[in-house]
Amino acid sequence: MKYLSNSYRVMVLAIVSALALTSCGDYLEIEPRNIITEDNFWDEKADVEQMVLGCYARMQEYNFLTRCIVWGEVRSDNVINGSREPNDNSNGKADKALYDLTRTPRSDNYYTTWVDFYNVINRCNICIKKSPEVAAIDPNFSDTESAAFIAECSGIRALCYFYLVRTFSNVPFYFDPVETEDEVKNLPVTPRNEIIDALISDLEENVNKAYKALPGYKTPGASKYNSNRFTQNAIYALLCDLCLWRGRYDDVERYADIILNAKLKEYDELEYSSEMMSRSYSGVPKLFMHPDDKNAPSMTSKMTQKKIEGYPLYTYFSESLLGTMNDYRYNFSASYGNGFEGLMELNYYMTADENGTGWANETVGRFYGNRYTAGGNINNSGNGLLFAESTMGNEADETVPSPTGSPKNRFFLTKFDTRYYTTFEREENSGGSGSAGGALPIRKFNAASVTLSNNRNNTAIPYSSDFSWGTGERKGNWIFYRLTDVMLMKAEALIKQNRLEEAFYLIWVVNRRSEIGTDSKTLTETKKPGPHSLDKTVWTEKAEYMKTLLLGERQREFLFEGKRWFDLIRFAIRDDDYETLRNATLEKYSAGGTSSDIFPNENSLFLPYNKNELKKVNANGTVIAQNPYYQGEEDDD
Repeated sequence: MKYLSNSYRVMVLAIVSALALTSCGDYLEIEPRNIITEDNFWDEKADVEQMVLGCYARMQEYNFLTRCIVWGEVRSDNVINGSREPNDNSNGKADKALYDLTRTPRSDNYYTTWVDFYNVINRCNICIKKSPEVAAIDPNFSDTESAAFIAECSGIRALCYFYLVRTFSNVPFYFDPVETEDEVKNLPVTPRNEIIDALISDLEENVNKAYKALPGYKTPGASKYNSNRFTQNAIYALLCDLCLWRGRYDDVERYADIILNAKLKEYDELEYSSEMMSRSYSGVPKLFMHPDDKNAPSMTSKMTQKKIEGYPLYTYFSESLLGTMNDYRYNFSASYGNGFEGLMELNYYMTADENGTGWANETVGRFYGNRYTAGGNINNSGNGLLFAESTMGNEADETVPSPTGSPKNRFFLTKFDTRYYTTFEREENSGGSGSAGGALPIRKFNAASVTLSNNRNNTAIPYSSDFSWGTGERKGNWIFYRLTDVMLMKAEALIKQNRLEEAFYLIWVVNRRSEIGTDSKTLTETKKPGPHSLDKTVWTEKAEYMKTLLLGERQREFLFEGKRWFDLIRFAIRDDDYETLRNATLEKYSAGGTSSDIFPNENSLFLPYNKNELKKVNANGTVIAQNPYYQGEEDDD
């Protein structure tokens, strides 16, 4: 399923428009209310389904996805903000707020508003309450189907709250629907860890009631997949993340293994398995594993009755298969999302369908870049508001990466990493526009495709990238969870338990599948170290080396996917490891200062509550105190 059915979208958007009845002065601007809570709406299964799809439609909107990018990336060391302060000719207060966010965030900053997340949360709360009532009166709506919708809404709701607590820490928290004006007057904040614990309990109660595969889409082919809604695998991935934040490492491992075993089984059952077992690596997953890994997922193949084992991931692996990389999926662009590795993503599709309706990812286009303008013209630079941090493009020339050898401070460990050539645009790219003021234009998510070819004239940079554009480059999906994320979350849990070799095998696989430089095409070759692979003996010598390797691999794999800042603050808060965060962001924030001046305490890691929200709620009798790091700021206005 590439995107939500447009027939549903039309209905959903009509409902959304009809129910946007709140005023700008309402605290949290909770919706929907009034019509949506009337009994005459909730009388059949279609009503519940429309509300569930409406939650995804709200998440696809610009303001929601903007915050997923801004909250997870802008304060990190991944991006710089357009290289200069916006002036009067820029795009208004939102751009200025983006600039200010990386200096001294203020409580009047545009990006500190949270209304779009609470709107989705309240829709989920209402749907969870109403679904059993509808099942009781509609004979075509079973209790099992109702429970599956409830589980799906629990996943959406938990994801929204998880963004809020990682951004603001303690926030208003409620599971009951807000249906009247009076009910929004007394919503105090709940401590962050209490919220995460409640979300874990709720998801654990509901995950087995969720669909394993959406009805009608049980065969996960390229165009009919299940990663654009919360199925069981998506909920388990979110549980991994929540448990990782709370230090519940046994649970992280348990939930990750459920997903990994399920994906191996799914790999064996795919309708194009014969193609995957062929000698071609292009555009289909292959099984990867370190030869010493005794705990990799394994099973007896239903197709061959032989043992299969490993982690099924996309790859280009062989130099002889270099070429157009649009099928490389998650290591280049989510434009071709909903592939095998996907677990939860928001779907976009620029091209109009049979109903004449497209759903462009305007957010990615604005922040990361696109060349499409109205009327199908391609006539701009393709650059967005954010650029890749320039040192990411530093030449990576080590044959065998090492934590102790040069170039240990370079972002990509080797020049044979496909991601080095396909994620952003460097000066060496053939046919590219190059860097902008030392910054690197981001191409992940927004270029239509990239051709990777041998560059024999430059042995230091052995491959060149040629990015291409089309009217569809704003169709890139937004990825919340994919298979490599689960693998690296499990690796982190293993490192925290000092099981370094087991963790290494998982990180090695993620790194290995992106490696170029061998022409071997037999399936067994994906299970062996390549000429530029990580050395287990070196990296597992110290837990600190493994932590560095893990965070580096997460950063390389999930560049610009809204995860880096949350990774850094998880280590700072959970492990009291501020040194890692400060060292990572020193160059961006120091301005001649020292690392101890950067993010001096836990409160400094979170954004302030928006001052207008505080005024509204505190006027209603419920006092929410500003984040202590920002207290007194309003007195300076």
